[in-house]
Amino acid sequence: MNTSTSNQLNRILLVVLLGFVVLQTSCKKEEKDILNGLNGTVWKGTYIGETWREEMTIMFQESTCTIKDKVTEDTGETYTDTYTGTYDYSPPDITIQFFDDEGNDGSLTGTISGNKITFYNDELGALVFTKQ
Repeated sequence: MNTSTSNQLNRILLVVLLGFVVLQTSCKKEEKDILNGLNGTVWKGTYIGETWREEMTIMFQESTCTIKDKVTEDTGETYTDTYTGTYDYSPPDITIQFFDDEGNDGSLTGTISGNKITFYNDELGALVFTKQ
């Protein structure tokens, strides 16, 4: 093989290897974006009952979340709770498993569409949160 042919083969090999590296890097970034797509986001929802108003905030971290819940009775009495949990996000579906300081646990299952998360709750029906 002459030097000219060898140089051309080396260039082709280099281009193929660079293309492979770029493809691998971009795939890993997309996977990470899906896994961490909620990381650092805050979502809020407000629900009004017959004698109360409830304001909920969900703050997502890399693999965990914090839920702050504030209920204000018509009498002016206010109750607050903070829940911690984990979540599974497989777009568009999301499930949150959470618990409070007293060991009470629960879960929310829903879907994300644009800047809205809609969870489905047997007691309250659809709970809609808006990305802040």
